[in-house]
Amino acid sequence: MKKESADVQLELVRRFLAADEPRSVPPLVKGPIAQGQYSKVFYAETAACPHPLAVKLCISHLSGEPDSDDARRQFDALQAVEPYMPHDRMYTVPRPYKLDAGNGLVAIEWFDGQTLTSYLRNLRYPIPKMLKMFGRAGTWLKHFHSGQYVAPGTFDAVKRFRYFQANLTQSALHSDRTFVHACELLEQKMDDIENQPFSRAWLHGDFKSDNLLACGDRLVGIDIHAHDQNLVLWDIVPFLNRFGLLIYSPYGWHLKRYRSEFEQHFLHGYFARESTPREAAAIAWLRLLILLQQWDQRHLELAHNLLKRSVNDWIYRQDAKWLCAKLLQSS
Repeated sequence: MKKESADVQLELVRRFLAADEPRSVPPLVKGPIAQGQYSKVFYAETAACPHPLAVKLCISHLSGEPDSDDARRQFDALQAVEPYMPHDRMYTVPRPYKLDAGNGLVAIEWFDGQTLTSYLRNLRYPIPKMLKMFGRAGTWLKHFHSGQYVAPGTFDAVKRFRYFQANLTQSALHSDRTFVHACELLEQKMDDIENQPFSRAWLHGDFKSDNLLACGDRLVGIDIHAHDQNLVLWDIVPFLNRFGLLIYSPYGWHLKRYRSEFEQHFLHGYFARESTPREAAAIAWLRLLILLQQWDQRHLELAHNLLKRSVNDWIYRQDAKWLCAKLLQSS
């Protein structure tokens, strides 16, 4: 199926759900109620299902057509993960309902809530409540990992850093004092965490505040990939880094002075204790490495937009300075 109009997509979703319906009771479908670059989400009610559904149309980033592989991955991930989440469903994921991989459609349990990001951007939402929710985000991730731990692994810091060095773009950014200092600090500290053991699990794969829904007292994880086993750090670090960049946006500036508290609440929610020096050092090191990789790439991508690149460089520079201080503090 090629790129289609909204009406055609609505009809496709109706037919997808109607196969389970009595002919006299067609499914109710609305939307798309949300859409991203590579997906659209529809709201649906059917007589065959006791609860409302969210129907996601997965779109290939290469062709713009339905992505059957992504639809199947997301459906299979929910089938694998949902049984391991707490039975009281305070920390949970949507139950999968139906799959049409050929048309890139996945029907899952509907949850009426707001993303954690929307709360973070809300200037009127109380900081104490937001901090508590951030801690619960860490607890959600802990529950997600706990049901599917695999054999522990070691942190290959030296290999990661050498790969980063070898793949740096050739840009003027490499004369930036903050960037150069951060690279030197990574190299200086990499031996301290090389081959340190860490827990491994099936990863969420795209864990961020956009993919957590607060639904009353429930916290619901969405857009789960769960097709890769690795160190749990690879879910923890991207979540913290995305938050770190959010606070430099117009919608997140009010959170800046609480940054340390937010991160402490998240990590305490995950570990149910204070992070050990070994954990803190590894998290800070990997956070800085990933930030520099992203900064280097974004600097190249914005080569023809000098104003936007200057703003982007300023944001990454401030965050790199903060993470350098964090790494020195944790070592």
